[in-house]
Amino acid sequence: MKKFLLLAALICGLSASAQDFRFGLTGGLNVSGPTHLDSKVGFNLGARGEARLKKGFSLTGALLISDQGWKKSLEWDGRNGYSLDAEAFYLKMPLRVMYRYALTRRSALFFDFGPYFAFGFAGKTKVTQVNKRGIVVAKYNRDTFSDEGADSFDWGLGFNFGAEFARHYRISLGSDWGLKKFDGANKNNVFDLSFTYMF
Repeated sequence: MKKFLLLAALICGLSASAQDFRFGLTGGLNVSGPTHLDSKVGFNLGARGEARLKKGFSLTGALLISDQGWKKSLEWDGRNGYSLDAEAFYLKMPLRVMYRYALTRRSALFFDFGPYFAFGFAGKTKVTQVNKRGIVVAKYNRDTFSDEGADSFDWGLGFNFGAEFARHYRISLGSDWGLKKFDGANKNNVFDLSFTYMF
C-alpha cells in the first residue's frame, strides 16, 4: 500500500508541473502468447491520460480492460491427456514516460516505456481430457483466476511506438512483458495494435 501511495504522490507531483493535460479513448487488438503456451487473439479497451512535461516528454497512464487468453495443446499426465483454452480479462494500468517528436504542428512520432500493473477479474478456462485412445472422457469449465488457475495479480514492463495525425488520431504498436509467473511456470507476453482518439 505504501508503494502505491508513493507512486500516486509522484504522479500528482509531475502532473502539477505539467504544461498541458490531454485525455483520450483507446482500443485495439491483442495477441497474447505466454512463455510456454499457445497464443490467442483478444482486445483492449479503455481511457488514457497524458500530462505533458518539457522538451517533448510526457507522463502517460491508462486504465484498460485487456483480454489476454491462452491455449495449451494436448499434454499427457499419466493415463490421460488434457488441453486448455483460457480466457482472461485484466484491469490493466500502464504508467509510461513518453517522448514525442513533432513532424509538423499537427503530426508527430512517439515512443513510451514503463511499468504496468494488472488485476485479473474474470474469465473461464475450458478443460478437455482424453484417454490414450484419443476419446474425450471429460469436459468442464473452471474460473481462470481460481486456486487451480492463474494468479490474479500481474505486473511487468512495456512499450509503445506510434504516430499521431491531425493532433487527435493515434495508431501504435506495443508490447508488454510480464515479470511475474501467473501459474508458477508462465509469464504474460502481449503484443497489441491500438487506435486512440485524443481530445
